[in-house]
Amino acid sequence: MATVNVKPLGDRVLVQPIEEQEVKKGGIIIPDTAK
Repeated sequence: MATVNVKPLGDRVLVQPIEEQEVKKGGIIIPDTAK
Protein backbone atom coordinates (compact mmCIF):
# COMPACT_ATOMS: atom_id res chain seq x y z
CA MET A 1 0.00 0.00 0.00
CA ALA A 2 1.30 3.45 -0.91
CA THR A 3 2.08 6.17 1.58
CA VAL A 4 -0.26 9.16 1.25
CA ASN A 5 0.99 12.70 1.85
CA VAL A 6 -1.85 15.03 2.85
CA LYS A 7 -1.38 18.77 3.43
CA PRO A 8 -4.33 20.57 5.04
CA LEU A 9 -4.85 24.07 3.64
CA GLY A 10 -7.47 25.71 5.82
CA ASP A 11 -10.68 23.78 5.12
CA ARG A 12 -9.23 22.09 2.02
CA VAL A 13 -6.76 19.26 1.45
CA LEU A 14 -4.04 19.25 -1.22
CA VAL A 15 -3.16 15.83 -2.64
CA GLN A 16 -0.22 15.51 -5.03
CA PRO A 17 -0.44 12.58 -7.48
CA ILE A 18 2.69 10.52 -8.06
CA GLU A 19 3.75 8.52 -11.09
CA GLU A 20 2.59 4.92 -11.19
CA GLN A 21 5.38 2.45 -10.53
CA GLU A 22 5.77 -0.96 -12.14
CA VAL A 23 5.23 -3.91 -9.80
CA LYS A 24 6.98 -7.14 -10.76
CA LYS A 25 5.96 -10.65 -9.74
CA GLY A 26 6.75 -11.10 -6.06
CA GLY A 27 5.74 -7.54 -5.13
CA ILE A 28 9.04 -5.86 -6.07
CA ILE A 29 8.43 -2.22 -7.04
CA ILE A 30 10.74 -0.82 -9.71
CA PRO A 31 10.46 2.98 -10.18
CA ASP A 32 11.02 4.36 -13.69
CA THR A 33 14.15 6.17 -12.49
CA ALA A 34 15.84 2.82 -11.79
CA LYS A 35 15.24 1.37 -15.26
